[in-house]
Amino acid sequence: MEEKGMLCLYCSKVLSGGGINRFKQYLAGLKGNAKACRKVPDTIRYAKQEHQVAGIMEKKKKRDMLDEQNPYSPHYRAHEEDMFAPSEHDDEIEEIAPLHSKVKGKATQTTQLKAALPNKMKINSYFQPRTIPGAQRTLKSVLQSKEVTEKCDLAISKWMLATSIPFNTVNSPYYQQAIDAIASMGASYKGPSFHDLRGYLLTKNVEEGTVFLKSVDASDASKTEEMLYKLFREVVLFVDQENIVHFVTDNAANYMAASHLLEQEFKTIFWSPCAAHCINLILSDIGKLDEVNDIMTHAVKITKYIYNHCFALNMMRKFTGGQEILCPAPTLFATNFVALQGILAQQNALRAMVTSSEWTSSIHAKENKAKEFVKLLFVETFWSECATIVHISEPLVRVLCIIDSDERPAMGYLLEAMYKVKEEMLKRFNRRKKKIEPYINILDARWDRQLHKNLYAAGYWLKPKYQYDLTEI
Repeated sequence: MEEKGMLCLYCSKVLSGGGINRFKQYLAGLKGNAKACRKVPDTIRYAKQEHQVAGIMEKKKKRDMLDEQNPYSPHYRAHEEDMFAPSEHDDEIEEIAPLHSKVKGKATQTTQLKAALPNKMKINSYFQPRTIPGAQRTLKSVLQSKEVTEKCDLAISKWMLATSIPFNTVNSPYYQQAIDAIASMGASYKGPSFHDLRGYLLTKNVEEGTVFLKSVDASDASKTEEMLYKLFREVVLFVDQENIVHFVTDNAANYMAASHLLEQEFKTIFWSPCAAHCINLILSDIGKLDEVNDIMTHAVKITKYIYNHCFALNMMRKFTGGQEILCPAPTLFATNFVALQGILAQQNALRAMVTSSEWTSSIHAKENKAKEFVKLLFVETFWSECATIVHISEPLVRVLCIIDSDERPAMGYLLEAMYKVKEEMLKRFNRRKKKIEPYINILDARWDRQLHKNLYAAGYWLKPKYQYDLTEI
């Protein structure tokens, strides 16, 4: 290095002006304010290029972060020092003395600095935004006449009076924020529409989720209706009955009795049993029938062998095109009936598997368990009874999936769905009423005792889908 510049040790050229950044560009061979050094080794040139690119990407990342911030927030200057601080690699070459650039060089540097600054990091970033509370008023707003200000106030008051908005809403902290946001948008801004407010804007302003309230260690207590009633009562008093819309429990007798006591004390609380638990109990009752239990046991033997033997599992996936027999379901009892659907759907594929040359020539096919498995697949009564049970249970499993889904509220669909289940069962077994009779009795018993509530009737009645034709909506 010399007195008025920096000396390149590779080509002995003196760079006067531009500072350390220009010297780095000279060594790296990047296009800019300096030509590339022709004698610098390739390893040094590559290292300097990596340093330069890393510094550029780091500054770009910080600028992008600033651009994503709230335009009304005064926090832009918090990152200024980081934005324009020297790079961590700037200490590799030190200058002997400060450089006194010529006027032309200064003008070039100033132009480059302005070009590098994002719009939001220029002179405006050194002043607080006009839209924050307590900020200095603009000269235009100060010079506005009283008539113009009153005209704006009248427009706001007319909107409030015409729509019956309470006057105390102006005390909300969001009132001035809304006005500031509108003012910052300018005269061309158009407010959100009716559909926007009731649609995605409403969704964005409402945080949905489950809140954990408390847990109770009741392992040493007997779950009598009195004990459950006291526990529920404590929760109601803590939350306040005005904040309780719906009270839901499972269908056990003690829970139902405790809930009725709660309804008698707090008249505004409406209780109903869990609909998903009711459907699950219907499937459980169906599974206890002898003919259904026998088919379930037969199906378990088939699935147990397949999923406990790698050779059989790989063969099954090959012949079914990658489809599984066992699929997840909302509840344990629903899983059993879904498994029957899977086995029935793959009946031909399973039979083709065990009669293929790949299976018969395998050493695994010689085992006793494999031979028993093959026999299970060729029991004709199993497949006929399996088809019957699937036709009966499939509508119930479908309703359970609707109730257990979080995609949409199921309250308005339950009544119509349950009537369709019964109607579909009777239609499928129109000529075999004695066959379907035990299943209908189970369905009616659970429905009349647990699910027949005014709540579901009201949900059905208030659902426009069931009250009007599509052409009328």
